[in-house]
Amino acid sequence: MWDNVRRVYSIYPEKHISCLQKNGQEVRNISEMVDVLAEAFASICSASNYTEPFLVHKNCTERIKLRFQATKHLSYNTDLTIFELHTALSVIKHTSPGPDEVTYSMLQHLSEHSLLNILYMFNCIWKEHVFPDCWKHTFIIPIPKPGKDPQDPLNYRPIALTSCMCKLFERIVNVRLVHILEKNEYISPFQAINPILSVIPQTVQKNLYVDDLHISCYARNMQLIERRRQTAINNIVECSNKSGFTISAQKTIIIHFCKRPLHPDPELFLSGVPIRFQDNYKFLGLVFDKHLTFLLHIASFRKRCLRSLNILRTLSNTSWGADHSCLLRV
Repeated sequence: MWDNVRRVYSIYPEKHISCLQKNGQEVRNISEMVDVLAEAFASICSASNYTEPFLVHKNCTERIKLRFQATKHLSYNTDLTIFELHTALSVIKHTSPGPDEVTYSMLQHLSEHSLLNILYMFNCIWKEHVFPDCWKHTFIIPIPKPGKDPQDPLNYRPIALTSCMCKLFERIVNVRLVHILEKNEYISPFQAINPILSVIPQTVQKNLYVDDLHISCYARNMQLIERRRQTAINNIVECSNKSGFTISAQKTIIIHFCKRPLHPDPELFLSGVPIRFQDNYKFLGLVFDKHLTFLLHIASFRKRCLRSLNILRTLSNTSWGADHSCLLRV
């Protein structure tokens, strides 16, 4: 909505990258900046970031050959159907195309005969186990992280634009496999993302949502808090090293909730690195401050409400603009 409002007022934000830093030197040439970003993204995804024990486990596991030949006829190995293709096309969201420049809108407007040809190609891939090479190539769009230095190549989030044909095929296969897993109850309803919660002591409260973990501890003795929290942190790091996960020290923070003004803060470490303190932090959309007044959360919520109201003010006026019925649809 705001993009359209900015276009009306001829306000176009700066979107291109003007400069990047590499080894303390500025890089302004476009081709060189592309190489700098590629090196940064490759370093983040490199296997060298894993610990030595996990690399040994990873190499041993990858040497095991997978058997794709089934010993009996299984329902999920049957040919893909035109019904599955139509269902996948009806629920997809319009996203940017990949290198082949084929969009979802183009696929949705194809004739039935053309869709049957696509289905034939999908079934050939499905039965012959041959993945098209062109689907392995993607466009990587660097998106700057909010509030970070735009000249640091590590402060960009890589967004991959994959072929829409590839994503359509993956959606069909995923829906079929999820149906089989749920129908036969292969997935336990009591499963967790990983056993990381089981290594945290019972004296420490924990909350896990996807990859956001929050642990807390209450006590009158600061030394007791430090000992409990540090034990939990050490157990989490040990469990993460075994599973290949890496805990970001930059994203790990401590906040000390205390009503007494003069009170020492706990000293906690993550793999030997001191964890930094903050007066507030945001967890699952809720802003916590160290005094638990929630004034920052109220201010943040008010700002979001004003943003929506400003859209209505931009579109409406007493003498011009959208009418009452149009504004109700915004």
